Amino acid sequence: MDLGTRIQNHKDINQLAVLLSTFTDGSGQLKSISKKYNSLPGWLDIERTCAEFFNGKTLEKKDVFDVVIPKENKMIGVSIKTKCVGTPLKLFNLDNGQLYLELTNSSATIWNELKQHNLQESDFGNNSKATIIGSKLVEIANKIQSKSTVEKIDFDESRHIVFSYSKPTNKDPSIFYKIHVLKMNINEELVWKFSSDKCLRGSLGDKTIVDWYGLSGGQLKYYPLASNSTHTSPVFSLFPLNRLSISDKAKNLVRSKESLIINN
Repeated sequence: MDLGTRIQNHKDINQLAVLLSTFTDGSGQLKSISKKYNSLPGWLDIERTCAEFFNGKTLEKKDVFDVVIPKENKMIGVSIKTKCVGTPLKLFNLDNGQLYLELTNSSATIWNELKQHNLQESDFGNNSKATIIGSKLVEIANKIQSKSTVEKIDFDESRHIVFSYSKPTNKDPSIFYKIHVLKMNINEELVWKFSSDKCLRGSLGDKTIVDWYGLSGGQLKYYPLASNSTHTSPVFSLFPLNRLSISDKAKNLVRSKESLIINN
């Protein structure tokens, strides 16, 4: 069963939810925003859980992919994004909305490419050449998304996986999650304008699809329509586990009475 099919399979997503629930005992990277959980899985917890879920491995280094999955004689790359979208209602209606991905914040890489086409920081600062810069920006972004330190990556089968989650409410302290799977490239035909002195914006109708802060931080933010996803998961939540402190975990180790001190 391939990556996308597993994401939309209810039995498999229940298994993933159980794996992620192990981080609600206080060991999760993310401080809980809900009284129901002692902690929540953070981005690294989610990456490591996905690696186990897909029988892959995490890279945990500078790369476009966070997890790689072996398939026959090649590797499938997975870029994992996480984003709190607000209320449970917004999460449950997310298939009709937009997702959030920060693709890169390397302004130097982008500008080095743009300068090869005679596009300069002064053009951005003067809010000129929006359409030319924007079209080249998409080409560069897609080029960045097609480079990896891992050999034998199948970029056609590689994907973004976006974990969106909700905030708790006064009535329900549960945190809800939903996953969308997207192809790596930006494919929309966009209209480009400077939305401010700091931001070049690519729009599709009345929807903002790309924001690039070319002279202030360099973030390239992508807001694809959720309806463009190749696969989506059902909404799921996590089991709340009792707090298990580091000292509690250590008790199981000290019972062996084996010393870990190494004498010189």
